[in-house]
Amino acid sequence: MKTIILPSALLLATLAHAQGGDDMIAGMSALRKQDHVKAEESFTRAVTEAPDDMKAWYYRAVNRIGMGDWAER
Repeated sequence: MKTIILPSALLLATLAHAQGGDDMIAGMSALRKQDHVKAEESFTRAVTEAPDDMKAWYYRAVNRIGMGDWAER
């Protein structure tokens, strides 16, 4: 399942790349490198700065799935 979700997320990220802020770009870069700690930090900052940005929430969730973190926080 992880092999299907991550490439799909990366494809969507490429399409949305120009619309994201610095934190989203940093998060997507970290996600591509599977640096989940940096991705989590970047996506969390993006969510905090723009709570209505559903892309930030989505990619933070994708990153957490990549880490194997299925628990609610």
